[in-house]
Amino acid sequence: MRAAVCRQPGTPLAMDSVDDPKPDPGQVVIAVKRCGICGTDLHATEEHNGLLLSGTVMGHEFAGEIVEVGANCPADWKIGRKVTGMPSHSCGECLPCRTGKPLQCDNNIILGLQRAGGFAEYVALDTQNSVLLPDSVDWVEGALIEPLALGLHAGQRDFAI
Repeated sequence: MRAAVCRQPGTPLAMDSVDDPKPDPGQVVIAVKRCGICGTDLHATEEHNGLLLSGTVMGHEFAGEIVEVGANCPADWKIGRKVTGMPSHSCGECLPCRTGKPLQCDNNIILGLQRAGGFAEYVALDTQNSVLLPDSVDWVEGALIEPLALGLHAGQRDFAI
């Protein structure tokens, strides 16, 4: 498949041919329909934060359609369903994950920085770190779920001094 790959931080993305993803248990593969370019993507390529692994397919604001379902996926995760992935993929089983703090998970990885993201034709997603979308949500709206959620979360925080 075609993908925009960051061969090395500090260099432009390159269009490469990479292997199609295969779903592990608890994962689906989606055909990416829309993917946004985030400021995080731009900053990560500037070589200063160390999060971006060389050879990574970037992109964490995306939506797509399920085209393959791995073993042990919930019954409603079916081919043809719309889905968006959260950028943070955690184990779902440790104490931070079970108490709603997945960013503190020791196994947390960031899609598009440490594992292949949405700047590709296909991406594999963990069902526990993704959200099924209603048919009424179009592809552009689906790709904007993550930045909208980030803004909503920031707006709900108490910034009292």
